Amino acid sequence: VALDFIYVDGVPVSHLAENPFTAIFGGPSQQAEEKQKKSKKKTSSSSRQSGRNAANFNPRSEAEIDAAVKQWLQYAHPRARDFFTTPQQLEEVLREIAKGTDKNDDPILG
Repeated sequence: VALDFIYVDGVPVSHLAENPFTAIFGGPSQQAEEKQKKSKKKTSSSSRQSGRNAANFNPRSEAEIDAAVKQWLQYAHPRARDFFTTPQQLEEVLREIAKGTDKNDDPILG
């Protein structure tokens, strides 16, 4: 859409501001911009902390990981098998899921 066809007080919107809505409705207040910048800084991946309690985490043993992967492979959707170029890639992803989940939880079978 060419902004030269939208006029505010006889002036093409493209000449008033980068954002046509800023010209019509006004831009965000300086406080809102500062708040938005601060919230972006807080959500950076390096400053986020996990919501789970590491003390309550019960890791799976290698045997438990192997058993979980073997069980989960039975339920893998054909599209998941098609997505990975080798069966070992699918197994590796399932292994990582098993390693990262508590041995008392089953994210695949519930």
